[in-house]
Amino acid sequence: MIRRIGPKGSGKSWAVHRFAEQLGYAPDALCTVQLYRDMAARDLLQRRTTDAKGNTLWQATAIAQWEVYLLVLDGVEQLHADMLATLQRLHHDR
Repeated sequence: MIRRIGPKGSGKSWAVHRFAEQLGYAPDALCTVQLYRDMAARDLLQRRTTDAKGNTLWQATAIAQWEVYLLVLDGVEQLHADMLATLQRLHHDR
């Protein structure tokens, strides 16, 4: 069972953006990451892409590069406990 803070379209993302604005964060300092139930730790840290020749490449995500100051984890309630531990370790290491 997935528990959400509010239904889709109720203004959760809007509220986060206004909160960040009130705290003085620049718009590019905010990063929203869409999370899903089957997400692996690798998905948080790397993203799969392909080059012009069709070769698979792995690129570090904004989370792994620590390019953001305010991170919004949309769907965090869906993650397994081990994924939360990964996020905690990443945060602690930074």
